[in-house]
Amino acid sequence: PLLSSAKPAFLSFDVKNKYFVLILEGETVKEDALTVIYVPRNTHYPTGFYLWSTTPSKESIEWDAEDQLLYWNPSKDLSLNALIIAGRDEIEAKNLPKEIRSSFTDMTSLGRIE
Repeated sequence: PLLSSAKPAFLSFDVKNKYFVLILEGETVKEDALTVIYVPRNTHYPTGFYLWSTTPSKESIEWDAEDQLLYWNPSKDLSLNALIIAGRDEIEAKNLPKEIRSSFTDMTSLGRIE
């Protein structure tokens, strides 16, 4: 992340599985604060990537393909917000970090980003 709208509680990137996990804790710093994540799409996700989030709306995400920046507006109603980026549309929960495994079933797929 280049900019975080709440306190980062956990951050992980699994090179083998191409899973990126970000967990934010607590209230967002401002009402309209966004989290900005540099996603090296050309390096790690040349055919696109998939998103899962505790924020169930696709409107919470904006992708800037030219600069490879993902803008995420996490839920203001949750004390923990999580985002997963993966190279394929199916995630094996057993390959996720233990910090996110139990929460993964509560996350919403936001689809594919090209």
